[in-house]
Amino acid sequence: MIEQHYSPAQLCKLLSLSRSAVQSRLYDGTLPHVRLGNRILIPESSVKRVLDEGRIGGSVYLRPGRKPWVASLT
Repeated sequence: MIEQHYSPAQLCKLLSLSRSAVQSRLYDGTLPHVRLGNRILIPESSVKRVLDEGRIGGSVYLRPGRKPWVASLT
């Protein structure tokens, strides 16, 4: 079975992030991705790893007023 991959736009919507936030992480290499022609695809395992690295005290930091989005990736 092939792992789930997300486009940058899908990831922005899924994680409630701005396009520039995702683009900067793609550009600086902190969010590993695959390029197929002009398409950028981000493997779910990369997203999970980046989220796990951002955990603070066993939980994910959420800005006030944000909905938790981690459950949507399991």
